[in-house]
Amino acid sequence: MIRAEPDSIAGLDGFAAFGEFGGPLAEAIRRLKYEGRSELAPALGALLAQTGMGTEMEAVVPVPLFPTRLAERGFNQSALLAKPLVRQLGLPLRPTWLRRSRETEVQAGLSRSARRENLDGAVFVASTAVAGRSILLVDDVATTGATLQACARALRNGGATRVEAAVLARRGSRAPAAEAGRDRDSAPWLMEAWLEGR
Repeated sequence: MIRAEPDSIAGLDGFAAFGEFGGPLAEAIRRLKYEGRSELAPALGALLAQTGMGTEMEAVVPVPLFPTRLAERGFNQSALLAKPLVRQLGLPLRPTWLRRSRETEVQAGLSRSARRENLDGAVFVASTAVAGRSILLVDDVATTGATLQACARALRNGGATRVEAAVLARRGSRAPAAEAGRDRDSAPWLMEAWLEGR
């Protein structure tokens, strides 16, 4: 598991990823997002729940999709991944608290600065219930952290008192990986074996 220092992604009070983006984990995320394999979400969400994030939070908010992209995909993968986590934590899942104000370019392939510009002003708080709450953001992959930063900024502007984030995978992370304590039964090699049977 990757647990980064709070200031490694500006605007977040805490951050963790289940693992590095690569191998069977990356392939499972790709199949979920781009092949519509929503049946993978429960298994992947169970891995996300192992990050240990959210124990002191009051609500879980998935990173939102713009309505046209949501309609194309048929689901918000971040919301699906969050479901095992909220069940484990006993927290409410609030998929409508954050929304996209406009459609943005796909982040993959963009530079760090282009990612920030792409998301500038693209996320807003759609509920006054955010005010005074501690929020856990959930997403599938973090690269530069630009998406999480944009969401955290919107939540802060909406009055959130604390914002942490949990993602399934971190791409190109320099954060230290702490393998000790990870449950071997949920290791990536088991995900690879599971995928081979699909």
